[in-house]
Amino acid sequence: MTETSWKNAMAIGILSSVIGVLLIFFNVDLGTTMAASWLVSESGVDPETYNVVLDSYITNFLVIGSIVFSFGLIMITFSSYQLLIIREKG
Repeated sequence: MTETSWKNAMAIGILSSVIGVLLIFFNVDLGTTMAASWLVSESGVDPETYNVVLDSYITNFLVIGSIVFSFGLIMITFSSYQLLIIREKG
């Protein structure tokens, strides 16, 4: 791969890291919004069921954010390493 390709891979890593951090920081807001929309679609739900759904949505956004953030960090690290190798060779 060329240097430009690795720079693009690094940009993708940075973008995915930022998206992952945003998902991690706003997991409660996003989970609450999703649980509220679920509550509107259902009728006659008891509070215990709503709390289970709310916790699961919050956890889902936390896990997805962590995975996307980790992927971004791995892409940044690997791209940086490859760029160093390319620059040392040429």
